[in-house]
Amino acid sequence: MQNFFNNIKGQQIKIETNQGDTVIGRFIQIDHYLNIFMDECTVTLANEKVEELDNLFIKGQNILYVSQL
Repeated sequence: MQNFFNNIKGQQIKIETNQGDTVIGRFIQIDHYLNIFMDECTVTLANEKVEELDNLFIKGQNILYVSQL
């Protein structure tokens, strides 16, 4: 798994959260708790509201999956 995250550093990823939110942005870093740090993010909330964020931190326990775009 660590190789996957090393290979996608600085690239666009998509994260689906346990709450049904979708985040697309540039992967910056992951820590040993599997928390993910991103920037240049577009967040689509479960209620379909869309937000643009410069930086974002997602707690690992809230992540359903991560995919490379």
